[in-house]
Amino acid sequence: MAGAVLSGLNTGLDAPMLAFLLQQSEAKIICVDYQYVQIVLKALEVIAAAKAKSPFLVVIRDSDQGAFSTTQEIPPGSMDYDGLLEMGKPDFEIIRPLDECEPITVNYTSGSTGTPKGVVYSHRATYLNSIAQIFRFEMSAAPVFYGPWICSAAAGGVSLGQWRLWEGPISALEISRLKPSSVQYLPTR
Repeated sequence: MAGAVLSGLNTGLDAPMLAFLLQQSEAKIICVDYQYVQIVLKALEVIAAAKAKSPFLVVIRDSDQGAFSTTQEIPPGSMDYDGLLEMGKPDFEIIRPLDECEPITVNYTSGSTGTPKGVVYSHRATYLNSIAQIFRFEMSAAPVFYGPWICSAAAGGVSLGQWRLWEGPISALEISRLKPSSVQYLPTR
């Protein structure tokens, strides 16, 4: 809605690799949960050392504590996510893609065979994939959401293909088929 291309980054990467991905994607803004600020700050130092332009840092505070961290404040030259939201304008004009093949997201491979490669997804591909999921998993007009159950039962890992989404013992692709009375624990590895 703002003309941006989204890219989720793996928080398990080291600072030089994060810096490489931020530079390769030409990131303008990076939104970071407060827990991962230190590794991102190190990545931004690597970018600055290469005399390249760093993305603007937006820190997402811990909503329970109402603070960036128990011991630190938001780094200089960055912004709090809530402050960014407060800058929003109700009359903002949505920037729609001119072509359905324009990119909406860039995902990176793990880099297990070398340097991570960016995989670009278009608006069209994302739309078609979401429609395909509706048919693939026979979603009804009122699908059941098992989020709270998943959170309480988590212990292993939930994956979509190679992408590790969240720690839990079930596969996200199987969630839509589970019924509370027939819970199955499915291996993810």
